[in-house]
Amino acid sequence: MAQIFRLNLFRNSQQSSSHLFFRNLPSLFIQSYSTEPLFKSRPAPVPLANPREQKEFEELVRKNQGSFTSDSVQMDEEELLSSTHPDLRKKPPPQFEGDKNPETGEIGGPKQEPLIHGDWSYAGGLIYQKDFSEGLNKLTSNEYLVLAGTFHGVHAITSKISPVRNATSSGLEVLEADTFKLYCYQTLTGTKFLIIAEPTHGNIDLLLRRTYDIYCDYVMKNPFYTPEMPIKSELFDSNLAKLIKQVSS
Repeated sequence: MAQIFRLNLFRNSQQSSSHLFFRNLPSLFIQSYSTEPLFKSRPAPVPLANPREQKEFEELVRKNQGSFTSDSVQMDEEELLSSTHPDLRKKPPPQFEGDKNPETGEIGGPKQEPLIHGDWSYAGGLIYQKDFSEGLNKLTSNEYLVLAGTFHGVHAITSKISPVRNATSSGLEVLEADTFKLYCYQTLTGTKFLIIAEPTHGNIDLLLRRTYDIYCDYVMKNPFYTPEMPIKSELFDSNLAKLIKQVSS
């Protein structure tokens, strides 16, 4: 009986995934993991100024510092603004009515906004999905996202719960159930290759490694491919289909 496979790749940003459950048909997943955060905080842009303006600005700062401390110099607000560098004319932000921020409910006037560009996400995300069989139950988009993130988290936890003292664990490699087996192969770069197959199906390790070879040759060596982005490669698809056909025959 021919064996039919299905391929999926995961990355950090969440995308749709493929089927998890099947009827006597093996399924192939690939999950990648990057040590770089998806979202990074960025510093505010530095204002540009030529040396002449910078020197003028520094001279005005020194001059105005003396004018405020001297009792003999009296300057009204209009005169002060007209003789001050534009960068020094900025007034403090106005207080909210009742000294309360209507948007955040904070008391004490305007406050710095919370950091919104510093969210770090290491959850596994889908970068490739292709069905090689029909008739399987469809999952919703949210279930696909949960599938990728859940396995990524479980794999990370299992790498730290080895009962052997001072042992180095690579994490979850085989998960066995009554109706299927899940195999995981993780490369040194963090890419995870997963296969869900019948408990009696063999040669899974060879299939995983040959799939990884195809991934390296037609995805990672592609100069137009951006890591962590969805894979769209006809050469990858065709060579993968040949591999699945060979294994299924």
